[in-house]
Amino acid sequence: MSLQLVTREIQVLSPHLDDAVLSASCALDEYQRSATVINIFDGAMPQTQPSEWDRKTHPRLDSALEVMRARKIEDRNALAIFGAKAVSLGLQEAAYRDHDITPEELAEHLSDRLDPKTPFISPAGYFHWDPRPKHTGAHIDHVITREAAKILKSEGFNLVGFYVELPYGYPRMSGRIPLLQARWANLLQNERAKRIVGLPVQKEICNLLASTARRKMEAVSRYGTQVAVMDEDFDGIYYDQETGKIKASALKQELFLLTS
Repeated sequence: MSLQLVTREIQVLSPHLDDAVLSASCALDEYQRSATVINIFDGAMPQTQPSEWDRKTHPRLDSALEVMRARKIEDRNALAIFGAKAVSLGLQEAAYRDHDITPEELAEHLSDRLDPKTPFISPAGYFHWDPRPKHTGAHIDHVITREAAKILKSEGFNLVGFYVELPYGYPRMSGRIPLLQARWANLLQNERAKRIVGLPVQKEICNLLASTARRKMEAVSRYGTQVAVMDEDFDGIYYDQETGKIKASALKQELFLLTS
């Protein structure tokens, strides 16, 4: 896949410390050593107790700050596989916030970190969990990020597209990787993509080259704590139960929605 950009640089908005690698490795690999990942909701207060999710992924750590430090180490190690640079925005994710953050506020934060001329991509917010306290999780952060990206586009920043979040873009199929071509083709046939992101877009399925898939597998393995829990939630989508290794079949395709 080629994003067909006029520069050899790319900026990737990553709501959390694994989204860029899980969902946009195709772009990271295409722009090796010229990619910057802006990690948005990667901050934590020292005295805050870990969220339910963070207790599952890091049961031995006592504070959200300790968890975030551990995750940043994982993220640096993962991004290093692609030679990508990480930039921290330091905001708190939904599970830790005691107040809402608006897309306008996030756009203001991002405008200080993004280069306005360099192309950037955003999560599509393809999934969206119930944001009520009982169900607070990653999804509302992705939607806020997408809407902030659209605001930045209207202000002249170079938004070139969106990536569909994985593994959430997969249907749950008891450990089997779905036929993504058919599922994602249907996504555009009924114009769901346009309704989701609110802009005219063109679907681009990235079939990862073998070399890219190997690098993605290595990078994903750096997020051992996160991916193990995701694997439980998605009925074994990532790990082979017999070998304990990440399945290559889980990493072969990614979906981008490019702005026209």
